[in-house]
Amino acid sequence: MTQMTGQNATFRGDEPTWANACVGENGDPQIYEYASGFASAANLLLDQVISNRGLTLYVDTFIYPICFNMRHAVELFLKSAAASLGRLAEIRGTATPKFDMAGSHDLGKIWSYVKEHALAFDQRYHATIGSLDPYVADVASIDSTGQVFRYPFDIDNKKHLVVLSIVNIIVLKKRWSELEKHLKDLASLGDRLLTEYRWGAFTANLSRVQLAEIATAMPARVKWNTDAFDVAKTAMRQKFKLSNNEFSKALTIIQGRRELASLFEHVVPIPGVDATSLIRFFDIWLQLHDLDEILAETETFDPIVDFDAVSLKDMLARHEIKKKAVQEMVEHVTPETFAALHALYYFQRDEECSEAFERALRLAHDVASHYEQSLPRYANDARHLLEKTGAMPDILNSLNYLGEMELVNAIVRHYQLEARRARLLEPSERARARICPGMLSD
Repeated sequence: MTQMTGQNATFRGDEPTWANACVGENGDPQIYEYASGFASAANLLLDQVISNRGLTLYVDTFIYPICFNMRHAVELFLKSAAASLGRLAEIRGTATPKFDMAGSHDLGKIWSYVKEHALAFDQRYHATIGSLDPYVADVASIDSTGQVFRYPFDIDNKKHLVVLSIVNIIVLKKRWSELEKHLKDLASLGDRLLTEYRWGAFTANLSRVQLAEIATAMPARVKWNTDAFDVAKTAMRQKFKLSNNEFSKALTIIQGRRELASLFEHVVPIPGVDATSLIRFFDIWLQLHDLDEILAETETFDPIVDFDAVSLKDMLARHEIKKKAVQEMVEHVTPETFAALHALYYFQRDEECSEAFERALRLAHDVASHYEQSLPRYANDARHLLEKTGAMPDILNSLNYLGEMELVNAIVRHYQLEARRARLLEPSERARARICPGMLSD
């Protein structure tokens, strides 16, 4: 690497500041950002040349920088995917040979590496790999090493692109748009899997989704001492080629994840939460909120107060109601219950897995452990939760996702929400559908 001893007259910052690009350690761009930059450059050139219809931006000359940027973006996107697979293998503890990122520019080799290890690692790669394959094959067949669109001749002085005579940039634009989407889908899938696997819900041969499939196939937890359990166990072991030991590990992992355990009707109680404590909190919360407005079928509800339409008398009255509600919270809702309610509310804004809820619950319990020594702090935190317009819907959706159906049913009955149940719980029902999407095929 060249060491700079003074300011470079060409590559430097200046005014206006919006024109200064952050590079190197200033922004820490990774290989994906490089890939996105080359892809965007290809798109910009394509759009400009097509809109110009080749009048002053000549297709015959712009084809080379367009295709070079496209081809290099493909290489970088695939290398980014290879890097993600390496990180996934480290998390899972599987042996995956490292790919020579710097030394290899052969698209065929890079793609073969990504395909082989992605398909072996997780079934969710299959669809994306299948979609990408013909597009990458097209690019690799024309410019495998990244030299064809950079120079007119190869190192043996043989002219490039003699097998082609015409490249239509409108066709190229369409195919490139599709290819870019598939490449970004691959990157997005890798990111999602990295997030998922970091939570630890996997075995040597099973992903979280496959654990969910096993959970769905098992009988209710109370029937695990019956023949139905043995039948399901045999079927799952055969399907996933599992040893008895790995199957036992799978069940242990499943039972430790609330949303997975709920698939065979096994509920892991949340400390401090029962129907009585929930009703107590919601009754206090309803002193400050109109449930009919919040759960209205239309989208007309606006939680922002129009202070011009509120008199000072009304504001003072509301202040007294809030003060009374906070006092009731401090007196009648235990710190343990409040910690659980706080975690349930904020879980709706967290990652979609029960481990994220457990993390939020631990943090909330740590804070709540100091409430008895600091009641003003408890009162302040209670006020913040009571002010949340979405407290009831969000807490109920968290409970529903985590498998606490009996508690949800109790609240729905108590507040006569049966007619609004489907709409109220729609977010968590969609989330539960994603726990085991479509039951992965063999």
